[in-house]
Amino acid sequence: MRLRLTLTLVLWSAALLASAALRWCGNRWPEPLPPSTPLVLLLVLGPPALLSLWLLSRWPGRPGGGESLQ
Repeated sequence: MRLRLTLTLVLWSAALLASAALRWCGNRWPEPLPPSTPLVLLLVLGPPALLSLWLLSRWPGRPGGGESLQ
């Protein structure tokens, strides 16, 4: 249990540092980047779609996915 808490805190801290670094870089960028619709859609919809596929692959009761409740 303690290892999970430590791992969670380490990952959360890394995400916070990455976010702060991106924010700092964004403040010092010389000019704004033009938005690209396909890239924006990929970045916004891609992670939830991948997470959904991962969850469906592990869904109980599905042949070859997860643990069976029987």
